[in-house]
Amino acid sequence: MYGKLRYALGTGDVGNAIGIPVAYRDDHMLVLGATRQGKSTLVADMTAQMTNQSVMVIDPHRSTVDYLLSRNLPDKYEPESIFLLCPGKKFVPGLNLLQVLPGETAYDTAQRFTEVCVDIFFGGDITEARRFQDTTLHTTWALAATGWTVVEIERFLTSDAFRSVLYDRLNEFPDLQRWIMRFNGLNRVQRQTQIESTINRLAFFQHGEPALLFGQRESTIDIQKFLSLDQAVFFAPLSPDLLHETGAYVVAGVLLSLVDTLLAKRRKNTMHPRLRIVVEEFQRYPVPSLIRLLTERRGFGASVTLVTQGLQLLSRSMRSTILNNVGPIIAFRVSADEAQTIAPEIFRPHPHTIRRVLNSGEKEFYTYSEMMAYAAHAVTQLPHEHFFYICLSTRSNGG
Repeated sequence: MYGKLRYALGTGDVGNAIGIPVAYRDDHMLVLGATRQGKSTLVADMTAQMTNQSVMVIDPHRSTVDYLLSRNLPDKYEPESIFLLCPGKKFVPGLNLLQVLPGETAYDTAQRFTEVCVDIFFGGDITEARRFQDTTLHTTWALAATGWTVVEIERFLTSDAFRSVLYDRLNEFPDLQRWIMRFNGLNRVQRQTQIESTINRLAFFQHGEPALLFGQRESTIDIQKFLSLDQAVFFAPLSPDLLHETGAYVVAGVLLSLVDTLLAKRRKNTMHPRLRIVVEEFQRYPVPSLIRLLTERRGFGASVTLVTQGLQLLSRSMRSTILNNVGPIIAFRVSADEAQTIAPEIFRPHPHTIRRVLNSGEKEFYTYSEMMAYAAHAVTQLPHEHFFYICLSTRSNGG
């Protein structure tokens, strides 16, 4: 039906091979389904077939990355083309989330980090998050400007001596020095009120393996180098056991923001290394950079595979943006509420589907709502590892 297949997905009801056609290989994709229905296995199988391009897998629950590692996928790549954000037995990689990118300022870096945190912790509600935003922005700004890391956030806010040393090194940042002076002038109770939200919410960076991964002032994982390669893999298995759940989402969001920022520096619609970004459980960290990757970055060589248990946690506008920018949609069994959202996207019934022919010879047709109710019910009844699948031309350019 679609011609030559690029990524095999499995076998259809009549034994035919099904997969992503070559024509859709660079489209954004959406894979959704309830837990333990086979999403991660299918996505890993697709990812293993993505040759002649670079692949980045951001996986807060690490199931997809674990499956790919079990299949020895990295063995297909040169050692210098493998980037793994995970502590090993002999080597702990480092990624300074506050390292200033070329062409950026320390304020840009701090603003990017703070934007991600506010969206994840507060759903973008700036009024509720104002104190956290103010403290986190200025703290990370000072740390980025002086070459420190997120691990020093608590130290900066609680150690007068450390803050004094950094103050002396911030002569080029008078606005930041004035903020530190105002902060130093707070009494003990005021200061505790000011800092407790930031310290408590970002405490996962302070100890153990997260401190090793994100506390190295010079990154050993070079995302810019990864993006420059024609064929490389970047695995980010952000296990909740390592970072706690919210910590995994924060790091995932920052990674998306870093990639988006670096891709934006490319010249649009020119030859660039192709990149496929697999984003697991994205509904937990719907950061603004994810929308930009979907709507603006396809012309810069990037395609996104979104993997989720459902879209109901997202705002209506974000659901609409996602559905308007993806091509292939793969739907495993989902809840009844999720089925009502996705059924109109994967079913295109004929508008004149006959219910019955009356004795008079007149035809009685199903209504659209009746057909969608039937389709939604069908999605909720799918057996394990079965899915509905449709390829549509994206209704937006995707950048």
